Amino acid sequence: MSDNNSVDLEFVDDDVHVDVEELAAYDDSRSYGEALHDDEDGGDTQELLSEEERAASSHSIWTVAYYQTFFDVDTKEVGKRMYDASLPFRTKFLVNIQGKADLYGPFWVCTTLVFVLAMAGNIAHYFATPRDQQSVWHYDFGKLTAAATVIYSYVLLMPLIICLFLKFRYGSNPPIIDVLCLYGYMMTPFVVAALLCAMPFGSTVLPWMFITFAAVLSGATLLKNLHPAISAISKLAEFPVLVLALGAHAGIAVGFTMYFFRYSV
Repeated sequence: MSDNNSVDLEFVDDDVHVDVEELAAYDDSRSYGEALHDDEDGGDTQELLSEEERAASSHSIWTVAYYQTFFDVDTKEVGKRMYDASLPFRTKFLVNIQGKADLYGPFWVCTTLVFVLAMAGNIAHYFATPRDQQSVWHYDFGKLTAAATVIYSYVLLMPLIICLFLKFRYGSNPPIIDVLCLYGYMMTPFVVAALLCAMPFGSTVLPWMFITFAAVLSGATLLKNLHPAISAISKLAEFPVLVLALGAHAGIAVGFTMYFFRYSV
């Protein structure tokens, strides 16, 4: 050893001189670089994970920017949520969308149902009209207005009523966007049922069967998701909220059949 700062290692053929200070500095710089790289990656990941939450909370509820985060969803995710909402015993919808609820899918599901229901009601009425009167048959645009009024009012008001009841009666603050997302997507089975009702089956019983089946599927989705959520808030809230939700849902199904597909052959 020649001094305190260097080490000489002698081999048979070569001399290798290693500077201890340089080696230590290299190791320190490399460790710092790796740590910095890891910190940067972790910071970016954390930033990406919390970006959506910060975006939603940093804007006022009365601004457009607040609602933009709820329309940031791709077609694949919308299709998956429609599928999940149509099969109530396959998954828990509210658990899967927690913190990631969207309004894009519910809007288009409800809008599609408005036009399909009005169209199917008119087509079914046309096929039920006697042949000698089909020449004077006319499209009833009132069905479109009625469908829009009933569907949008139902999907918007029911989550609001449920959340306000839980807030002022039990002091809870349930996420209304999640409940609104649930109500919008669970209307998907009615779209399929309305299309089936437009077929010229020549029977007044089949529309009742199709709409009832859709109501059972969507009602089961509603029950499976609302029940545990409400139970976690208060056991006393289960009965009134579920009775209100399921009663209103059954009323919607009956109203669809009575108004859009009730006709005389």
